[in-house]
This record gives sequence, C-alpha cells and structure tokens, in this order.
Amino acid sequence: MKQTTAAGALTETALCPSDYARIVDAFHAQWGWETQGAPGLGRRVADWYCSKMMQHVTFGRLLIAPSGGTAGLAVGSVFGDRPVLGRDARLPERRAALQREIAAQEGGPETIALYDNIARINEQLRRRARENGHIFAAELYFLWVSPDYRGCGLSRRLLNAARTAMKARRAKNFCLFTDTDCDWKFYMRDPWVACGREPWPDVPGMEGGAGLMFGAAL
Repeated sequence: MKQTTAAGALTETALCPSDYARIVDAFHAQWGWETQGAPGLGRRVADWYCSKMMQHVTFGRLLIAPSGGTAGLAVGSVFGDRPVLGRDARLPERRAALQREIAAQEGGPETIALYDNIARINEQLRRRARENGHIFAAELYFLWVSPDYRGCGLSRRLLNAARTAMKARRAKNFCLFTDTDCDWKFYMRDPWVACGREPWPDVPGMEGGAGLMFGAAL
C-alpha cells in the first residue's frame, strides 16, 4: 500500500560509506528481473554492478522511512570530485571476486554480457555527444523510489536534491543514461535535451531496445 500520508515523515540524509548495502538493495529491487539464471543470482549481480558504479559516485541523497528502510535515493558524480566511498572500500577487488562467482553460475555469463553491452552503448553515446558539443560536468547515475512511496512526488524531490548537490559543486550541467525499457518519455520535454539514441544489439534480453542519453542545465 502506498504510504502517501507518511511521505512527509521521511528523513533526508547525505550518502555515506555505510549506505553501500542500501544502494545494492535498491538496484536489485529495480533491476533484479534482468538477471538471467538461477534464483539468488540477482542480488550478487546488483552488488557486482554497484561495486563499479560506486567507485565514481561523489554525491548522493537518501530518503529514510521512520522504520529505517530506504524510501528513495539518488546518486551521481560531479566529475573531478572525490568519490564518497574512496579507495578504502576495496570496490575493484569486490567486483572482480563477484564477477568470477557470477560467471560460474548458470545464466551468469549472459547477464554479465547484457550489462557489458549496456556500458558499451553508453560509452558510444557519450563519445558522440562530445563530438556534437555536449560536454557535461556531472552525471546522475541512479534514482530510485520504493514502490511503497511511488506517487508521492519523491522522484522530483530526489532529482531536485541531486541538482542542488551538483550546483553546490559549481557544475553547470549534467547528463544521464536510460533506455527504452524505462519511462524515457519523461525526459522528452524541457529542461531535458536529447543527446543521442543507440540501438541495442539483437541478443537475448536486448532485442528491439535502445540506449538513450539526455542532458540538462543546472
């Protein structure tokens, strides 16, 4: 049941190193269905993906429910800033160990290939955007709201919090990547600018899809 009336009781906090598990949980809740293979693999895949993403995250805002659960979060990077988790988290080693474990599971190699394809498409979009004069100072990596709190305006609240964090670091603009499996039409209006579209390869799990890049001024 949506907790619309409880949305005002949420506590907003800045991301800290101890919040890593919250990020993994949120990513698994949002994208665990993409995992190919055995039950339980999705959580390890989420950890594997986040162990790379969090090497670059320099800011984040979380909304914490009275119960202590995560109601929503937004994380991203202002390029050139120090990552929140820093080098002490040993994220590269964590990712390498998880990748070996996932690759040995049924469906694991296919899932790794899916995410590698998405990363490759995003880099192609980034390169073409630069060639077309779209150069960004920051990037929003992940914005998520718990199903219990959707419909309460929290996505906009978190986006505004992320924008404030980026502006505080003197970023003038930012970008994000999404795809046609998401609600991408949200970005087809001001202040967003479409920076590119790249078809996904015709492989299992990606047939007919496309990667998308959008940018916005701050």
